[in-house]
This record gives sequence, C-alpha cells and structure tokens, in this order.
Amino acid sequence: MGLKAPMFQLNTLDGQTMKLSDLKGKKTLINFFATWCTPCKTEMPLLEKFSIKHKSDLNIIAINIDPRANVKKYVNRLGLTFPILIDERGKVNENYQVIAIPTTFLLNEKGIIINKQIGELNEDQLKKMLNPQ
Repeated sequence: MGLKAPMFQLNTLDGQTMKLSDLKGKKTLINFFATWCTPCKTEMPLLEKFSIKHKSDLNIIAINIDPRANVKKYVNRLGLTFPILIDERGKVNENYQVIAIPTTFLLNEKGIIINKQIGELNEDQLKKMLNPQ
C-alpha cells in the first residue's frame, strides 16, 4: 500500500501486448484469479458489471496463470469483456506478492497501490474499495 505498482507487460487472450503503463490516467483494478477458483468465478460477474458501469473512470483487468485454452473457455462462458492477461511464468503474481486468489489491487491514476483485497469481493466491498471514506 502506498507504493508504486510493479510494472508489467503481458499478453491478452487474443495475443495483444498490454503494459500497466498503458493504463495510467484512470484508477486501475487488477484482479489475480484462476479458472478453478470458486470465489473467483463468483466475483467475475461483479467485476464485469463494474467494468461496464465505470468504463469512463476505471480500468479493470484480470491476470491469470492457467493454460490459455482454459482461460478462453472461462471468459466466453462468463461473457467477460474486460482485458484478461496471461501470466504464463508467474512473474507478475510473484512481483505483486500474491499469496492467495483471488487478490485484487486498486491503483490510483498515477499507478500507486491504494487498496488491496485478499479473497472474494462482494458488491459492498468493491464499492468501498473504489470509494474509501
């Protein structure tokens, strides 16, 4: 918390390269997940809803380390439209010190980590994470 988020460059499911630095200027929510994780499956529709509702002021991305084919099926089944990145070597998970999934980070517009949630997010927790009082 309060530190600059570790930079990364990963590929999306369609092979496009995405860098964290590309997302500056808006708050960014980074969700680490796996397709076999039951709490992840529960929170993904919520993240999708928020990505649509807050498209103008919030980037939502998810980072996964599962085999690419499994992730594509998962994304299609859940109808996810926000970027899903593949961390095939686990380096981003390691750099963010993710010890449990799901884990979600919120970065401010300058890329500073301003909030972190370990475990499944519900709607109230997500709202509170995005708008701390």
